[in-house]
Amino acid sequence: MTSIVQVDPKDVATALALEAEIRAFQAAVDAAQPALKRLEEAGYAGAESLSFELGELDTESALEVFEDFRIADGDHGAYDYRFRVIRLEQTLNEACAYFYKEDEPDRVEPMRRYAESIAS
Repeated sequence: MTSIVQVDPKDVATALALEAEIRAFQAAVDAAQPALKRLEEAGYAGAESLSFELGELDTESALEVFEDFRIADGDHGAYDYRFRVIRLEQTLNEACAYFYKEDEPDRVEPMRRYAESIAS
């Protein structure tokens, strides 16, 4: 059983193109922070809410997911490993136990194979 599915490469490229857009958006939000702070301090209507909502956007997590998405390149085992072992800082055994507990044992072997491939 392979852990890679066949998809239209254009769909992957479209999804990956979002990474640059998110990076540009985050840079624009960062650049606007001094102005937003001044507007808040002046009591400008909606400035506090806008600052709050922009602060709630988790572009850092989205960019981490993009990194995993790009590196996994469609391989479920690689993605599961990156998410559970790298992002959640689980051991490989803990990650495997999670999938057994969730009644998804078919996800364990592809993840183990990926772990072995990057260890060598």
